[in-house]
This record gives sequence, C-alpha cells and structure tokens, in this order.
Amino acid sequence: MQESGMWNEEVRLKLIVSRGSLFGVPEVGLLLKSLYKTAWEISDDQLLRHAAKRAPFVCQSQSIILYRERPTSVWLNTVLFSGWRAGLKTGILFLRSGRRNLRWASEDEERSDEAESL
Repeated sequence: MQESGMWNEEVRLKLIVSRGSLFGVPEVGLLLKSLYKTAWEISDDQLLRHAAKRAPFVCQSQSIILYRERPTSVWLNTVLFSGWRAGLKTGILFLRSGRRNLRWASEDEERSDEAESL
C-alpha cells in the first residue's frame, strides 16, 4: 500500500475500525481485498480444500482452525463431514466464533473513534 501511495493516517484508522479487514476501506481495490483477507473472510471450503491437498505430505495431522461469526450445529456438521469425506485425519482443532464481540484495543483509541466518523 505504501508503494502504491494508498497508505496514510486515514486508511490506518479505517483498518483499525474494520478490525484489520481491507473490506472496510473503500480506497483499496478489489484485487488487494481478495489477496489480503483476514481469517474471518476466508471461506471454510477453501480452508478444507487446501488442508486436503496438504494432507498427503503431513505425517500425523494438521491443526485446522475455522472462523465463524455465528456457527450453527448444521454448519458444524456439514464442515466436519466435508473434512471427513476429503480424508482429513482431524476434523477441526479450534472453532473461533463471535468476532463481533471482540474488542480490539488500540494504543490510541481516540483515533479509532475519529475514524468511525469518516
């Protein structure tokens, strides 16, 4: 972002408010947004597909961590069976949920309040 001249204080504050997601920064193009996703923005299917492709090269098992804002039992059942069908040795190691409940601390919270008004 620095090389392309997009990096500035306003963009930095928007990144803080959007919890690191480029999707909360309109100045950033779709290409960068698709390249630099947070763990919460990567689809479960992509994570499982990549884990299945790595599986033959892993001696024991992989630590698969999934991120879902509001996981349901139906979704979890679907994900676990998808992993099993793909031949994964471990269903999932962790399921991180409730992203909206996280409160990100910043060294200068006043500035993040300013960014919300942008």
